[in-house]
Amino acid sequence: MKRLLIASVLALVAGCSVPGMGGAGGGALALDLLAVTAVDAVTGKVNAKVHLHWTTPPNARLFEVVRKFGDQKAAVVYSSQNPNWTDDTLEAGQNATYSVRALSAESKTLTVTDEKAVTVLKNEVAKPTGLKPADSARLGVGETPMLSWEPVSNATWYFVRVVRGDNDQQVYAALTRNTSVKLGEASPLKFEKFGDLYPTGGEAGLARGVLHEWSVSAIRAASGDDPNRVTAIDVTPSVMQGFIPGG
Repeated sequence: MKRLLIASVLALVAGCSVPGMGGAGGGALALDLLAVTAVDAVTGKVNAKVHLHWTTPPNARLFEVVRKFGDQKAAVVYSSQNPNWTDDTLEAGQNATYSVRALSAESKTLTVTDEKAVTVLKNEVAKPTGLKPADSARLGVGETPMLSWEPVSNATWYFVRVVRGDNDQQVYAALTRNTSVKLGEASPLKFEKFGDLYPTGGEAGLARGVLHEWSVSAIRAASGDDPNRVTAIDVTPSVMQGFIPGG
């Protein structure tokens, strides 16, 4: 405790900071990351990306992302005023450690996040099958479909997305642990921190007589089943299916 106090005082005098603590005028700086290994639904290629985002201290003017592999020397791999970055240079199975430092307008370090390590998962989750409704099935007038599929043995969650076939507008999306979901009902789960990757909710109603396409992606988490605490996921989408609302 005494050593930490001394280190903090010295850091403040020097105009810098202790990792993970606010520096002189720096404020809080916290890093979140999510490694995503995903199969491209069109090409079938497996892509690995690490998505990072962080809070913005009040006096920060620039952010630097520092990355290191194992015992190798850490290096700055990204510098920007934006509070987010996606690292698309890693491969499945690779491990990396990240931290972010905030700089002032004078390029002085205000504060540095704690280091966060992540291992990019290999693609091992299977493709969902048995989707219903399928094959451009025609629904009854006013019918709201129950979307269902066969379970995937090593899936932690499923992400369901429905779009209009004529303009690709999102109609509905949900994240669930179950193998079915009623279109229009509130999503059982959400990625609060990385909601831009898997946005849930309904943006438009069903259009009568128009083909609607939908798919479900099986998601395997590295550990745990809380989407807001996991740091690595493996994603495989199903083949797209379709239905036509009656009317």
